[in-house]
Amino acid sequence: MHIRRCRVLTLPLLAMAIAAPTIAGQSAPAPAGVVTIDAGRDQLTLWPFITTNYLPGDSGKSDPINLVFLNTDPRAIRQELMQLGGDRAAWSYLPTGANGCVWMDGMGYEQAAYLEPEGWVGDEVQLVCATPDSPLGKEYRFHVRLFRSGSHTIGGAHFEINVPGTAEHEVLSWELAREFVTDEIARLDEEAFQADTPVFQPTNGSFRTVRGLINGYVWQTNYPGNLPFLGALGLPPPQPPAFPPVPIPASGLAAVFAPAFTYLPVRSDVTLTDSRSYGVQSTPKPFCDGTPIQITGGPLTFTLRVQTNPSGKYQRTYTVAGSLKVKTLSTGVVQDALISEIHRGMLTDNYGQVSEEVSQILLATDTAAGQSLYVAFGAGQTDYWTPQQNCAID
Repeated sequence: MHIRRCRVLTLPLLAMAIAAPTIAGQSAPAPAGVVTIDAGRDQLTLWPFITTNYLPGDSGKSDPINLVFLNTDPRAIRQELMQLGGDRAAWSYLPTGANGCVWMDGMGYEQAAYLEPEGWVGDEVQLVCATPDSPLGKEYRFHVRLFRSGSHTIGGAHFEINVPGTAEHEVLSWELAREFVTDEIARLDEEAFQADTPVFQPTNGSFRTVRGLINGYVWQTNYPGNLPFLGALGLPPPQPPAFPPVPIPASGLAAVFAPAFTYLPVRSDVTLTDSRSYGVQSTPKPFCDGTPIQITGGPLTFTLRVQTNPSGKYQRTYTVAGSLKVKTLSTGVVQDALISEIHRGMLTDNYGQVSEEVSQILLATDTAAGQSLYVAFGAGQTDYWTPQQNCAID
């Protein structure tokens, strides 16, 4: 369980935080490992991953790029996918929450992708295919981030599970998501799909891992009735008692599309909400000393508002609010953690920017100093990543 999705935002933090490495300016440095791929009649030069932090090497890699839309705006992709219903006979083996899912605006953290000549761009448009009453996914969902660069759009898609008893998600498959999106685009335009194009060479046929306990949960909730689903994921059975991490299969392919999608601006205002409570979750503290802690409480409330207007402006605002209890296992001290996050994305014909401001403060007690973590992230017109932490607030 990763507590990075649970942050506390308070104004005093800005004064208390200690300066840390910052990447800021019109454009962050280009990443290493940029590749040029054949995409239909075009050649695209891009970094085959997306990032949350602009760090070099593996530390900066989040998800792989596995979707390419030639001469297509992400606002048009959103508009088209959200017309589709959830009746899909070919995917009837999917488990609850994915079977019959419908497309909606997605709740998720901001990331950046790199495509020349524009450079770093943000995921102003995020989409999920989930049950209609649960944007966070119940239990599963497909999650797609779309990044516009010039006339083209590239994307990262994954299939994930909402970790029971948390607001967290765990990626289970890149391949299933790419294949699912390919079929969905075909429902809209049978001629859109061009090819599956090699984008990167995964090590040992995998990229990243699934926590062993989560993999065990997937098997327990789907075995033995959904073996086709487990086979599609390519995840082996759990290995108790240690439950080691399980590699996520990856082919390194991206599906290339040239759909006949045209964005038709309209006035719309959509608000989605969801909530999650935490059962007892044990994890190392995500900053400072890594002390073992337990997290309980909630619920956390998630609110996503997406507005469009006839001029073509798209604007997304995503917030998280609520409170949790954090218990330090070494001392037994229980602290309140007030949660607040703000994420924004805006896209017009000539402008794109995402921003994210999230933080966490563990309140000081009479016998222990408070500690804080603050991160600001942006991509598009201005790129920045500013991590700040304080491990000894008096």
